[in-house]
Formats: sequence, C-alpha cells, structure tokens
Amino acid sequence: MAIGAGFGAQNIISNFISGLILSVERPIKLGDIVDVEGVRVKITHIGGRCCQVHRFDGIDMLIPNSRLLDKSVTNWTLSEQSIRCTVMVGIAYGSPVR
Repeated sequence: MAIGAGFGAQNIISNFISGLILSVERPIKLGDIVDVEGVRVKITHIGGRCCQVHRFDGIDMLIPNSRLLDKSVTNWTLSEQSIRCTVMVGIAYGSPVR
C-alpha cells in the first residue's frame, strides 16, 4: 500500500516542488505570454500545483508546474512587454506592385 501511495503521490509532489522553484526563480510571472509545447498562452494564475493559462482562442487551461520546468518554454515577455509576430501575406503572380 505504501509503495502504491508513494508512486501515486510522486506527480503531486513533483508539481508542488516545481511550484516552489517557479516562485523562487521567477522564470514566469502573471501576465507573461509563453509558448508551452507549441501553444501560445497568457499566464493568469500561478498556484502551488499548476498554472492557469488563457489561450488566445478563448480556452482556459491548467498546466502542471513540472511541465513548465521539464519542457521547453519560450517566454515572449520575459525582458520586455512588447512581442513580435509574423504575418504572411500572399500576392498572386501578375498583380500590380503598387
């Protein structure tokens, strides 16, 4: 029983310790725009077990804190609040240049 409970609590303890690391190191903060596993989100709440984020298509998600430390995360607003984006514009062949 104790071994089973230990394995079951491993993820919870990992997320809690990751939450402590996030609060001490501050790699992300409220309002930051980050890419987590290819999804761009805005951090709305940082908790002890998980972070609540808001996707730009209107969906709110909970991301475990351990995932923010284990996976590659790009923080677009770490050093300044302005961000860059790319806009692809298609022009047909033979269109007037002006």
